[in-house]
Amino acid sequence: MINIALGSDDGYAPHAAALIHSLAAAHGRGRVQLYYYCDDSLAAGTRATLTAYCERLGVGLRFVDVDPAPFRGLHANERLPLLCWYRTCLAELLPELDRVLYLDTDIIVSEPLDALYDMEMGDHFAAVVNDHLAAIAFPEVAKRVDIPYEKYFNSGVMLLNLKAIRAAGGGERVLKIARDNIERLYFPDQDALNLAFGPRSILLDPRWNFPPITYRYFAHYRGNPFIEALPACRRVAEPSFRPAILHFLAQPKPWVAFKAYEYVWEYHRHRARTPWAPPLKETLLWWMRTHTPWIQNAWNRLRGRGG
Repeated sequence: MINIALGSDDGYAPHAAALIHSLAAAHGRGRVQLYYYCDDSLAAGTRATLTAYCERLGVGLRFVDVDPAPFRGLHANERLPLLCWYRTCLAELLPELDRVLYLDTDIIVSEPLDALYDMEMGDHFAAVVNDHLAAIAFPEVAKRVDIPYEKYFNSGVMLLNLKAIRAAGGGERVLKIARDNIERLYFPDQDALNLAFGPRSILLDPRWNFPPITYRYFAHYRGNPFIEALPACRRVAEPSFRPAILHFLAQPKPWVAFKAYEYVWEYHRHRARTPWAPPLKETLLWWMRTHTPWIQNAWNRLRGRGG
């Protein structure tokens, strides 16, 4: 059994459903247990829809209601709702577990995760992937928190050793670090997790947390020294590289911008199998644009004439 922690409000529930479908497709029935943390921003109707959907897929689901009071006063806005901080306290929210795999809800899984989930962790807090895009586009982030660029991790995929985290002070320790360093934090929750877990983290192969927009970043930031210097960048540039977890962490998100880029169809094909499936016409158009280059070129020409 693979225990997965995730969370969302109503707005991100459709994307969570796409992730859930990808997990079910990769593992089959009865292999995945979800711990879905939430607050009153996830409506009763949405919870009922997710419950019925998971039952149909053979995926275990338990909602974990969180009291937002301990998190108030931390940095939060439209792009970073208070709910994003809840994952810092998974050790307390899931006392029955010694290990959990945390996944952001803008993720699609493309193969079974057993090799990741079952890895030996020793007394490390987390197993994570270097945030190579942050180093390229936001080099000040790691510098502000005094973390080497090659060790600063993306917090969208974290295999968490909850037993070790509890022994070191749990979520309270993470929140204290966040409050003590609030002026230094650029990506607040992620930076706090880096400060708390970084020294006792295992860096994973980037196939376990791969942003599909990576190659466009490489083209846009051509000449950036981190593209050659960071091991994660060199790894994803290898011809043999194949991602296991696709993380749509950067703009344009696949559901808000009608732009085709690497692996974007993976999101749309799973979303089409959820209770929040878009109209069939839209899904077919995505398929054509991502699978047939000449149709995409013709579309671009037509848009140029129309403009």
